[in-house]
Amino acid sequence: MHDVGKQYFMVWEPITGKLCRISKPSSFSPYQMTLTAAAIVCASTDRGHIHGACHSDPFQVVVVAGDSERFYGCVYSSETRAWGNLFWIMRPPQIRTTRATYGSQLFRNSICLLLIEEKIAILEFDWSRQNLVIIDVPYALDFYDFFTARSQFLIKLSDGGGLSFVAQKVFTVHVWKRTSDGDGVATWMLVNTIDLSSVLSLGLPEDLWMHLVILASDGDGNVLFRKTSSRVVYVVNLESRKVKKLPKTYPFKVGHPFSSFYTPGMHLNTGHDNEVQKISGA
Repeated sequence: MHDVGKQYFMVWEPITGKLCRISKPSSFSPYQMTLTAAAIVCASTDRGHIHGACHSDPFQVVVVAGDSERFYGCVYSSETRAWGNLFWIMRPPQIRTTRATYGSQLFRNSICLLLIEEKIAILEFDWSRQNLVIIDVPYALDFYDFFTARSQFLIKLSDGGGLSFVAQKVFTVHVWKRTSDGDGVATWMLVNTIDLSSVLSLGLPEDLWMHLVILASDGDGNVLFRKTSSRVVYVVNLESRKVKKLPKTYPFKVGHPFSSFYTPGMHLNTGHDNEVQKISGA
């Protein structure tokens, strides 16, 4: 969470309820830069550390912002209580504003963002290597189709931890995976093509307009699709093609999958006065 006027970030630990207020980098101009993405990353280097119970471990706040000419990246450390160096890259001429930025994905020591305007590309801020790069998407995408809701695009983690690019047009989904050869040169490889009308038993579309919209993706290879006419939400695993239909309908246009966890031995109140369930594992 961030406050533009008061110039600080608020980091919230939902399990403990702890709030931490962090001042923005002094190099960030509040009225010239637009915050594009931010993420919390566990910075623990303890041997045997398991992410998920990080209530008191050191953390980093990774921030990406932009102005009319550049994209910027910066990292805050809870151990030093200070921001690191500000890194930047020139903005491609076909991407003039930050308003078109759509979605973000943590990938190893990087945060990746999908930039959609006249050109569709991926912005990667690697805070380990301390650089920002622009990555071309797998093929020439139809800019008009996106803004007329006929196409959708998404970046996500693939099975094995790689970066995937998902392109959906009407009911057809193409899944591309970014791989590196022996010389370290990264390329896109088409690994899956899915006919959602068959997988979801939807039948033929009435026209070419989008009847399914992408809500979000999670860290387990699943993508949430919402059927616009009935507001039904499907969870589709793009690797296995397994489908789960959620029991309720949802009117919202944007969703954020949330995974919770419990400490072994913790008791969970189920909502009934005399009923308590013991959780035996995380």
